[in-house]
Amino acid sequence: MNYILERLGTSVTVDYFDFKWIQPRKIIVHDPISDINPWEYQFMSYASTNTQDSENKSLIIVIPTCDSDFYVLEHLSRVVKNICDDKINTFLSEFLIHILVVINGEISSNFKKQLMKFLSRHRYIKNIIYIAAIHAKNKSKVLAMNYGHQYAISNNINYIFFMDDDVILYPRTIPRLLLELVKGNYALVGGNPSLIELTCLTNQTENLFSKIVTLKRQLTGYSLPVGRLLGMRTKNYPIIPNYIIADDVFLNAFCVYHKLPQKIIANAYVGYLGSTSYFQWLSRSFRIEVSDQQILRLLPMPQRIQLQNLLHHIPFQSKPSQKQLLVLDFCRDIKVEGLRMLNNMKYSLDIWGADFSTKITSQNKLCIYDSYFNNSFSEMLLNSIKYLNKYS
Repeated sequence: MNYILERLGTSVTVDYFDFKWIQPRKIIVHDPISDINPWEYQFMSYASTNTQDSENKSLIIVIPTCDSDFYVLEHLSRVVKNICDDKINTFLSEFLIHILVVINGEISSNFKKQLMKFLSRHRYIKNIIYIAAIHAKNKSKVLAMNYGHQYAISNNINYIFFMDDDVILYPRTIPRLLLELVKGNYALVGGNPSLIELTCLTNQTENLFSKIVTLKRQLTGYSLPVGRLLGMRTKNYPIIPNYIIADDVFLNAFCVYHKLPQKIIANAYVGYLGSTSYFQWLSRSFRIEVSDQQILRLLPMPQRIQLQNLLHHIPFQSKPSQKQLLVLDFCRDIKVEGLRMLNNMKYSLDIWGADFSTKITSQNKLCIYDSYFNNSFSEMLLNSIKYLNKYS
């Protein structure tokens, strides 16, 4: 614990829920000190950690969520069902599993009651999955991850997964990731993102743009583990400074800096919803770009260049056609123009993270932005589609 305690600063009191308590109880967690060197981290040798961890078969899945009362329990139910199904005749059957939901922001007293009922109803599966929740107000996603790590250390849990609160787990995803982490030679593994097609787009412009972005995702591959579902050894997890936004890119950078192997596991699929409008897509791209640069600036030059190449030179999965290349050029053009417009609007970066723009937090403001961008890009988008169809 010493290497952790040296990097932790302020004591923070949070609410802790599990099925043993009718009312939430207070526990102490710690925020990391703000001026730590993010790469200066002492951990056991990778080989010895790998050997020791295989003897203690325990896993925690940490789910950070923000202001999401209305679907936390629904998402948690899906995760629990998926894991219970996967524990039958898979590698997962050998493991004791914990699920910890870390809730940021305000929650209602009614939701607290619902959460306690949920935990109480699921006490019968405590020998399969132990479920708990932490509620911390006004904290960032990386602090939620750090709290989950403290919980894992204090409960002697050797493997830790971080899962977004809006992903869909495919069958066998968790055991496939865990198998690669335990048996393979990887410090960081990630699920393979699989875009779930949206049917609720509000107009023709958004629908056409969604098809273009989907084609772009299908054409290109990505080699680094991404934040929708990440897994690593608890002892190798670096305490992330509280000013970091891009938690997954930080972990990518940490592995690059320390020459630790990382990989997306191709057959471990994780479903996710795409943005429902051009503004949401653009907003998320803007946040990711800003937060990526934040991480890159922290790295020494050789590692910076290496990570930048990994992040931005994404290979084609197969040779694209001329029409497909035009689609990618078009995506690039409207992103550049859109980011310029977004910058002129002085759009701000939220501390929660790159995915915060997809949360329904300010619907009126979102509609104003959507209307502005759809009106601005509608003619450009439709003319480009006609051009691509003409020369296909």
